[in-house]
Parts: sequence; structure tokens; C-alpha cells
Amino acid sequence: FFVIFFSMVCCSTIGGSKKVAQPTKTNVERTIANNKIIYLEKEFSLNVAAELYPFQKFWIGEDYHQDYKKNNKNNIYIIKVSNPRFEKFSNQFNHLIENN
Repeated sequence: FFVIFFSMVCCSTIGGSKKVAQPTKTNVERTIANNKIIYLEKEFSLNVAAELYPFQKFWIGEDYHQDYKKNNKNNIYIIKVSNPRFEKFSNQFNHLIENN
């Protein structure tokens, strides 16, 4: 999961003012994520905009957030950000995608 997170989400905000929150459930997860941040910052001389914190609770999004992409295909964010990001993800991690 952390490989996906850091390659797809976090790296899009490296060096920016936007912070990405990454909850971790165990110390092992936190160590893996922290080591990945350290590696990215050292290897690429970057400031990774991610905050690690202990997982507390998962909040279900409001109804209008459910199936947002499917229901808003012409939204500029979907077209310019979400679709290209998913295409990159599917190229890198196709083996993780279920074909329904």
C-alpha cells in the first residue's frame, strides 16, 4: 500500500504547501512509511508533503462523494487529474486491479 501511496498520491504534492495525511495502524506500517519518506527526500533532494499519524477512525464520505467519478465524468478535475492518475496507477499496478 505504501508503495502505491507514495508513488501515486504523495509524490504529486512533493514540495508543495498541500499536506497529505497518511494514517498508519501499526508500528511496522509507520516505520515502512517513514523510511520511504526518508528515502525520497534523500534520493531526490525533496521535501515530501506527507504527515504520518496513528489511524483512529474511518469516516464514510457523504452521499455526493460516492461514485463521484462515475457521476461527474465531465468534471475538469476528473478529466485533468483523476483520469491521468488512475491511468498511471493502472500501468504500474495493473495486477492489483480487479476486472469487474
